[in-house]
Amino acid sequence: MVEAVSVKEKVKELIREGKLIESIKTLRVATGWGLKESKDYCDNLKRELDKDSIPF
Repeated sequence: MVEAVSVKEKVKELIREGKLIESIKTLRVATGWGLKESKDYCDNLKRELDKDSIPF
């Protein structure tokens, strides 16, 4: 379970740095998910992170 948490944090960090493709690749390697599942997950996570950074 610790590994899963660190993978999610690494993916979040990559997304914050604007490295969406690298975040998808990292998730695919760590989870064995396909491209669509990984891209959908990262896209949703990016939306959440973007929503959290709105200043109002």
